[in-house]
Amino acid sequence: RPPSGLEELVAGCILHHATVLGDVRPASTAADSGLGREWPRLRVGERKADAPREDLVPADPGEVVAFVARYLDAFGERLAAGDLILAGSYMAQALPIGPGEEAVADYGALGSVSVRAVA
Repeated sequence: RPPSGLEELVAGCILHHATVLGDVRPASTAADSGLGREWPRLRVGERKADAPREDLVPADPGEVVAFVARYLDAFGERLAAGDLILAGSYMAQALPIGPGEEAVADYGALGSVSVRAVA
């Protein structure tokens, strides 16, 4: 049985330990956001990650959505309004996070997300 929601998906996935979601933005914001221009920026506490690897950042986020839609179609499935696509990381490195530290990912015009680790 496929997972019924984000929590179930992440809990059963060997590739993700957690996921942080920000506010929903219109697709036009993503297209106009400057994807691939030295963002997202990631920091944990005062430590900053290197710039994203350009080869991992899609020039057009719509291409990712179109790819997923075509892939699902091959299995008789469809994307629906409100579906989320966990597309991996654009970062060249992951920064470790310890108890009490805050991690912030800044996505420019799309906004930022943050999480604070607890013991």
